[in-house]
Amino acid sequence: MRNCINARIVRLFGIIALAAIIGFSMVGCKSDDGGGGNIEGTWQLKFKDSPGYEAGMEVLWGIDKDAVLSKMVFKGGKVTVTEYDLKDGTEETSEGTYTVSGNTVTITIDGEPGKATINGNKLTITGEDGESVTFTKK
Repeated sequence: MRNCINARIVRLFGIIALAAIIGFSMVGCKSDDGGGGNIEGTWQLKFKDSPGYEAGMEVLWGIDKDAVLSKMVFKGGKVTVTEYDLKDGTEETSEGTYTVSGNTVTITIDGEPGKATINGNKLTITGEDGESVTFTKK
């Protein structure tokens, strides 16, 4: 059981890292057709919304299920992505640019583009392996 949980932990942090890389890879303005919603503002990925999360994991890990794992702040064509390590309390920040076309957000960080889909107050990033993470607008 513990090995299974440890494997899920490793997979979860791998997915979060993938989401961060994709998130770091995005160029920007507000939605030009109004269909996707307004991208500007703060978007958060909470522990309870992360891939692989199961009820009770917060007790096992000692992490509040509403703790923020990652946040993206979109403003005026620029995006700042902050990743939090909830175990040691550190954070890492990257900056890039974004553009919006319909409900597709293209984010570019360190010259690497990535795409996300916005639907109301949800921003979903899907990796090449089909795994996705959904950020919620704060």
